Order: sequence, then structure tokens, then C-alpha cells
Amino acid sequence: MITKILKNADKNFDINIIKPVYYISGESSWLKKQCLDQIIKIINNKKPSCQFFEFDNKNISINNLLEICESIPLGADFKCIIIKDWELDKLSDKEMLILNNLVSDLAEFCCLIFINITKTKIKKFLDIIKKNGSIIELKKLNPIETTEYVVLKIKSKGGYISNKNARQLVEYCNNNLDKISQEINKLISFCKDKEISLDDIKALVIPDLEIRVFDLIKYISLRDKTRALSLLKNLLDNREEPIVILSIMSINFLDLYRAKVAKISQKSLESLVELFDYKGKEFRINKAFSQSDNYSFEQLKNIINLLIESDYKLKSSQVDKKIILETTILKLFSYLEAR
Repeated sequence: MITKILKNADKNFDINIIKPVYYISGESSWLKKQCLDQIIKIINNKKPSCQFFEFDNKNISINNLLEICESIPLGADFKCIIIKDWELDKLSDKEMLILNNLVSDLAEFCCLIFINITKTKIKKFLDIIKKNGSIIELKKLNPIETTEYVVLKIKSKGGYISNKNARQLVEYCNNNLDKISQEINKLISFCKDKEISLDDIKALVIPDLEIRVFDLIKYISLRDKTRALSLLKNLLDNREEPIVILSIMSINFLDLYRAKVAKISQKSLESLVELFDYKGKEFRINKAFSQSDNYSFEQLKNIINLLIESDYKLKSSQVDKKIILETTILKLFSYLEAR
């Protein structure tokens, strides 16, 4: 699976060749670690006697990088230098020139791996990496790809989960690979030799906050005031920040508004995905399409205005933030009841 992801990110990626330099970037820290581990595995397979060095922005400089790259490895025949989060924008022009020259002509016994460098004004540097090595820009997996990963990962650990339940786990974790990897370990430990069921997932996995707010909006759409207020109380009792809850609500009501406008204009779901960049987040606009019929156009406009006013109050008022959020939900129901 990871090899497939690497090849999708760089079609010239080759598991049989150590490239002089790699650059890895992307949103998911877990996915970046998996790809780094895969590259290290390639290096270890080809160069069993290898020295590894790891630096971050706090302990790296041009001078010590030059010294490590140019010195012959002692007690080994190869060296790999991993550099994370280097703020290259802060280097002088002279230092950048030295780095460009270094990466252009690395010693045969040396490999450089950069992870998450700042990318302003360093186009030439990235062009050099592309010419001499591999640029791996990891895009977020879509829910189908993540579901495939979950099934394979659990199988590799001696467990079993159906595609349907794997998809439920992905939804609970909001397609967040960092959270999913943690939950897989928990589920494997709990279920041991038995198949991971939906009940196991519900018992062990706390849904992502965004998913719980989705449920809150679902109850609002169904005009179920009792369950909506009960869920809101549960969120607040678990010390979720009111301003974060309101922010997620605002995003989702904006989705509903867009879906409503699209339906009125006879636009397709696919056109919304392209227009507002919902790629990898299709489930959000899918939910909005299915729920938008529960609202009139005027109601959605009024609700969005209410959420904007509440956001201002949460950020500027001395009133208890929980009270502001609870009042907002009650006002929102009053708009719906006035239909």
C-alpha cells in the first residue's frame, strides 16, 4: 500500500534504487513517517552498513551539513541524513547557493532526505531535487483508499475487519490517518483473534469532533431538539471548546447553503466538488446534499447570519461561552419552527 502511494506521488519512484536526495511533504504526519520508513527500508536493503543522522531546524546548519556530507563514513560504507522542518527561507543567498551546489553533486556514499521544508523562494532548490532525486508530495487519501488501507493493515497484524466496518472506522476518525493508526492498534489489542465488529468500533473509538458535530446538525435537520441539546451537553461536558464547535457548525451550514444553491440552480454534486475543492472530503458535501431539503433557502441564510453573530459574541463577549452556544442552538430551532 505504501509503495503504491509513493508511486502515485512520484511515478519515477523505484524501490530498487537509492536516489541521492528525497523531499517528502504532506498533511498527514503518520503518512510521512510511513513513507520515510519505506525509504529507510530501501536504503537498509541496498546498504546494510549505513550510518543515519537526523536533524531538525533547531540543530542543523549549512556548515555541519557540509561536514557530514563530505566526510567519508567511518565503520560503514554509506550515510543517510534526514532533515525535518528546515526553515530554508531564513538562509542567506550564499548559504542557499552552497546548499544547491551540495544537493547537485552529492558524494556517492551519501543520501539526503528532507521533510517539510519551507518552500518560499526556493524553486531552484526543488528543481535540483526533482532532477537528481525524488519529490514525494503526499496527498490525503480519499475514504475508499483509506478503507483499503485499514483492511490491509489490520490483516497484516493478524486481525480481520469487513470493508463495511472499515469504512465506519474511517468515518468515525474523519479520514484522519494519524487517528486511524492509533485506533487500529487499540482494536487489534481488544479483539485479539476475533473479527472487529461495528459494536467493537462503537465501544472503543470516540468519533472525531467533526463527526459528532455532523450528528448535532443531523438532529437539527430532523427538528429533534431533545437529542440535539443532549449531544451538545455531552460535547460541552467533555470540555470541547464552544468556539470550535461553532466553527465546525458554520462550515457545515455553509456546505448546506452551497448544496441548496446548487439544487436551485440545477447543478450537480460533482460540480460542487470541483468548484469548492471537496476532493477527499466528498462525504461532507454528500451529507449536505441529502440534508439540504430540510431547509428553505431563507432559513439557511438566516442561520448563517446567526452563526456569524454568535462567532463574534464568542470571541468578544465576557458572557459564558457555553451559554452563548446553547442560546445559538435554541435560536436556530426557533428559525426552523417558524417555517
